[in-house]
Amino acid sequence: MAGILRVDQANVDVIGPKTAGGTISIPGHVIQVQSSVKTDAFSTNSTSYQAIGLSVTITPKFTNSKILVMVSIAAAMGGAGSWHGQLTRNASVVVQGDALGSRRRDSFGSSDTYGNDNTMCSVLNYLDSPGSTSTQTYAIQICAGDGNGTAHINRPDSDNDNSNGTRCVSTITVMEIAQ
Repeated sequence: MAGILRVDQANVDVIGPKTAGGTISIPGHVIQVQSSVKTDAFSTNSTSYQAIGLSVTITPKFTNSKILVMVSIAAAMGGAGSWHGQLTRNASVVVQGDALGSRRRDSFGSSDTYGNDNTMCSVLNYLDSPGSTSTQTYAIQICAGDGNGTAHINRPDSDNDNSNGTRCVSTITVMEIAQ
């Protein structure tokens, strides 16, 4: 016999899985977390987006779950120009700025030239709705905007001993949020 129990308040020490038929989903709560860290360097002077070797995979437990994606990229630009970044899910761009004229549409990036020893952090937080319980792979791609320099991840442009440059880390973390 199945039924519904309604209460105004319940105090419990532990909520365990249902005795039959699956798991418990409490709206707004984190169901699972996956994370990946990139500690090595990557560089490109390509004007086409290149995978930087930073990705994370998550298999949502529910089709209506949201996925909170948090990205932190340590980047530098050598030469005059800009670097551009995209967040992809299963090789398709997830989020990008609005179209306007000939401007690139990116998830994140910078048009500043930092100088040879400067590495800056770019952060992106995005709440995605994949609408599936299939495996989702979130990845980062970058490019050098106009080909007038080299875009670097986790290192400065000069990257020499006895310079003021530093080696950094980049991360991507995803959280499945119950709805």
